[in-house]
Amino acid sequence: MTSEHPSLTTWRDDFVLAMRLRDADGRAIGDALAEIEEFCRDTGQDVEDAFGPAQDYAERLTAHPATWRVPWRVSWTTLTGLAGMMLLLWAVTADGGTLDVTLGQLLGVACVWVGAVLVVRVAAPGRHSFVVLWLAVVAVLGAVVAVGVLVTSPVLALPVAVAVSAGVVLLLGAATWETWRALRAPTADVVTSPWEDPARARRRNLRWSVASAWLLPAMSAVGLGLLTVLERLLDGTA
Repeated sequence: MTSEHPSLTTWRDDFVLAMRLRDADGRAIGDALAEIEEFCRDTGQDVEDAFGPAQDYAERLTAHPATWRVPWRVSWTTLTGLAGMMLLLWAVTADGGTLDVTLGQLLGVACVWVGAVLVVRVAAPGRHSFVVLWLAVVAVLGAVVAVGVLVTSPVLALPVAVAVSAGVVLLLGAATWETWRALRAPTADVVTSPWEDPARARRRNLRWSVASAWLLPAMSAVGLGLLTVLERLLDGTA
């Protein structure tokens, strides 16, 4: 926290103490502090007006750790990157010079986005068994396949070159935005465990955030590589 927000600094100290007294782990405290500071910076609201007294907010968080509240700006960024990845893969596999996008494909993207949120919030490791996690993943993939097969109504037709360009822009734009957010993130998320070096924790968190931002582009590159290999194999057997 900075000296420009003395009330936020005081509130932060009270919040950390209250969370520690409730046996909250350092990573949970750091994540909550980063989100609180970002919200106050973006909206201009006073921290106590937005979240209430620090002790009361800490009590609510520890009483209901499995929250359904999603950071929607991050989720929409993820959806943008996912849409770019799918658009790029659809364009590469399109027949001819035109990509016909169906309603089922668009619903499939929505299913993956909603499913990812549900998997993270409901079936995350540490809350439920590994089997439940994979069942949730399979259910999401099944829903994507089902809507893609059953809902084939065309929605729009795009030239392949336009679809590829739009996919790349969406994919790299989302990754760049998330990288920028990670680089300018507040240092509150370095609150981890006692005796750990804050500078080391900050570097580790930054590396993880940047790597996560570029996960979809990496997956797209792998997907394109696999499609290229598959196409060459099919051409060789033709």
